[in-house]
Amino acid sequence: MVINEYRRWKEEKKINKLWLSPKNIFPTDKLNNQAKVYHDICDSVVANGFNYEHPVTVIKSDGSFLIFDGHKRISAAIKSNLNLIPCKLISRNDPAFGLKIEFIFSTFDQAKIDEWELIHGFKFLETINN
Repeated sequence: MVINEYRRWKEEKKINKLWLSPKNIFPTDKLNNQAKVYHDICDSVVANGFNYEHPVTVIKSDGSFLIFDGHKRISAAIKSNLNLIPCKLISRNDPAFGLKIEFIFSTFDQAKIDEWELIHGFKFLETINN
């Protein structure tokens, strides 16, 4: 992964600047791990690796990273034991940042985190205070 990013940098291609552990990004939506598309994405990541051309989108709030887009890809990364994945951070300068963070917290509940931990077999080290 690091070598591939170095090669992309040497070729003067755009590279991801934010890499996070998929186990350090909090879910903001329920995960339908029974859906066919979920299994297709997991199978693809296992077979082909994570597609680094399409980073997941996250928002940072009070020091925690929250998934805005990419729940299935992050889940697949956890199932594939990937240590780091590329992320695109929604900037506070984004005109829609306030609406996006408001939407996330208006639909957020602890049950989503509990379900995520149960599906993936781990516990987050921190909790989110909304």
